[in-house]
Amino acid sequence: TDPSVREFYSKRGFKGFVDYLEKTYPEKFEQYSIPNHKDQNPNVIMEAISDGVVFSSLNEACCADFIAALRPKLSKLEISKAIDCGFFYIGREYDFDFDFTSEQEIVCTEFVAKSYAPGPRKSGVHFPLKDYMGKKILRADLIVEKFAKEAGTRNAELSFVYFLKGDEKAKKALVSDESTFKESFRWNGGLSISPPK
Repeated sequence: TDPSVREFYSKRGFKGFVDYLEKTYPEKFEQYSIPNHKDQNPNVIMEAISDGVVFSSLNEACCADFIAALRPKLSKLEISKAIDCGFFYIGREYDFDFDFTSEQEIVCTEFVAKSYAPGPRKSGVHFPLKDYMGKKILRADLIVEKFAKEAGTRNAELSFVYFLKGDEKAKKALVSDESTFKESFRWNGGLSISPPK
């Protein structure tokens, strides 16, 4: 319903963004529109998992030890362009080789980086690729580090929404705060190991 989004897609001959997605990616839009095959909840997430680049329900996507939500500081039009890129990659295989130069297979963080990549007529978000085992990749902890270093500055590209921190020993997940999330990339071994006491 955002006026700039509606105007952008109407100038291209569509009723709006949803109409654009439906007509540009008819089979993918149909997958998105039906209830999730695992839990019958609406598909509201796009993600790259071992099954490939898929639509997931919030319930399915949040089956993890830690969940963080960050919001890109972009206009709704820029976010629609990132969603458009996400739809483009739906159906690709998962990249078990973690080759960020390939377009045929996509790994989880690569999906985020490529969907939000800046480009012609697209502001996007600048994610830091780093050398890891001879390849340039984007690890999840690098996204957290980027957020932590930029938070509160005028150059910040992401804002904090939510952090659910798992406690493996207690078998619980607790809502945590932004300051804890900012420190999580420093935890010994990353998010898979509890933070130092």
